[in-house]
Amino acid sequence: MRILEGRAAESYVQKLEQRGQKLDALEPGVRRIVQSVRRDGDRALRRYAKKWDGLETRDLLRVSEAR
Repeated sequence: MRILEGRAAESYVQKLEQRGQKLDALEPGVRRIVQSVRRDGDRALRRYAKKWDGLETRDLLRVSEAR
């Protein structure tokens, strides 16, 4: 564990605040994705896997049930 003081501590806190603001901006998009997957199930998963991972139409999609 690091213990920061003075300017280093202030700088680190500012970085954390900025990271939190970025997450706030992403939340609506993430919510839409989760809702889409809940609503459309495998069809939505395949659509996102094609878009982001290059899954081809005939490729198998396997999702682990492990948590």
